[in-house]
Amino acid sequence: MSDVVRRVLVASTGEDVVPVLATARRLRDDGLEVVYLGTGATAEQVAHAAVAEDVVEVHLAGPAAGAARVEALLASLQAAVAHVTPVADRPGD
Repeated sequence: MSDVVRRVLVASTGEDVVPVLATARRLRDDGLEVVYLGTGATAEQVAHAAVAEDVVEVHLAGPAAGAARVEALLASLQAAVAHVTPVADRPGD
């Protein structure tokens, strides 16, 4: 049994806080270590935070173009982030 806890980043490139907070709570309750960046972040801020915090995954709310931009930035930074997962607009979506 491994004691390694997965560390994930939760952020939004938009302003709607509800889906971001709900996702952060759900992931925390599932036993993951959550780094919460909040809302209104730029793609650059998300990518750099993911690298600085050494996360394995990014959960991102906001426009779809933001996720594509974050993925491109992570690739250019040669980050070890497994993937960027979109957050549903509303919990339960």
